[in-house]
Amino acid sequence: MTEKAKKPEASLPTAEISKLLTSLQGLSLATTSSDNTPLASYAPFILFNSHIYVFLSGLSEHTRHMLAAPNVGLMLLAEPDTHKNPFARQRLSLNAVSRALLRDTEQWLEVINAMTLQLGGTMQILRTLPDFTLFELEVNGGNFVKGFGAAYTLNATDWAEITAI
Repeated sequence: MTEKAKKPEASLPTAEISKLLTSLQGLSLATTSSDNTPLASYAPFILFNSHIYVFLSGLSEHTRHMLAAPNVGLMLLAEPDTHKNPFARQRLSLNAVSRALLRDTEQWLEVINAMTLQLGGTMQILRTLPDFTLFELEVNGGNFVKGFGAAYTLNATDWAEITAI
């Protein structure tokens, strides 16, 4: 008996994923509390040097979760007006590990300045508030849904290629 020929996998649409990443300013965060209670939330973000960065208030629950449990889920969803069918919206789901950056270090200042440029004047105020924490999110995998029947698995190497565009 001969083995069925496998259908060749389509190449990862890196340009489309990169376009989705650069067209959005916000993402959904999935975090868990110390007693494993899930929380879905929202945060503005930037993509900088192959990492995703979020600047979160210490008053918010997701900040406490990320400080206690660094594994997070992320979802970036194409705007509704770009797809007529809500079932076919492009979406990027990512697994990441969060790391709080020390305030006023060279890296912190570089990222905060980039956030201020990309996200606007509100960052001028938020960056002065002592309860805010800057998190670096290191992506280690996920998946991209381009539309019906078009889903792709990503690993850390794929992510490096996408963010190098």
